[in-house]
Amino acid sequence: MWLKGFQAGTAPLPALREAALHILELFYGELKREWQTREKYARNAEIYRRYLNGDDSVVLAQAYNLSDRRVRSIIDQERKHNLMDDEGNETKG
Repeated sequence: MWLKGFQAGTAPLPALREAALHILELFYGELKREWQTREKYARNAEIYRRYLNGDDSVVLAQAYNLSDRRVRSIIDQERKHNLMDDEGNETKG
């Protein structure tokens, strides 16, 4: 017996991560900071750390198999995120 409003279908159920993100968006609205896997979060932090230590964005792009534009975007995101942390403001993400 199906619950009212739900019908059997052949479409697969969403993955757990997708379902969780959808629920969070229902609660909090559009998520400002892109949800990242732990691996990407660590990679982006490493890219930013290496940039602060003097590595050029072109070199970093080659090392991580990314475009220079994407590396610069990551650096900007990490800079903004770290500035908010340093000011003591609450950050999302």
